Amino acid sequence: MGDPAKETYEQIGRQMAEALSLFLGALAQQVHQSPVAADPEPVQPLRARLDALEERLKRLEDRLLSQPGAPLPEAGGEGPGAAGARQGRPAKARKAPRRRRMPKEEVRARALEAGRQLAAQGKLVNLTTVANAAGLNYGQVTYAFQRKENLLRELGLLEPAPES
Repeated sequence: MGDPAKETYEQIGRQMAEALSLFLGALAQQVHQSPVAADPEPVQPLRARLDALEERLKRLEDRLLSQPGAPLPEAGGEGPGAAGARQGRPAKARKAPRRRRMPKEEVRARALEAGRQLAAQGKLVNLTTVANAAGLNYGQVTYAFQRKENLLRELGLLEPAPES
């Protein structure tokens, strides 16, 4: 059996993620359904930020589900192991599926596409934002480009380095 404190913190984390997911879902539904006055412009940035938060939460849930442990229940439902976790029993751990290593070329292609989209939207473009937008790890993007300047040059956002 694992460390009881660690299991408790993992259970609390899963419950917090579920609560946040439910809250964001309800908030998104309310924002998208609310009648907007004659000028919808002030609501657009809020909707965009809310959509971005939902996307980030979805990626977090996907990452949590890929790790060993009880899966998160779906919003408004009970997932496997939820009753046991509520009664103080640890949920059964599942083996995480093995991931294949993504080829460097595929990482580069996904990162460049995400970088182009971020730049087109006028958003900050760096290794972290590109990794998040592409659904990649920071380490994958760093391995593919080594430095932020290399990524920005390939995106055409930085002038080519002078040759010596």
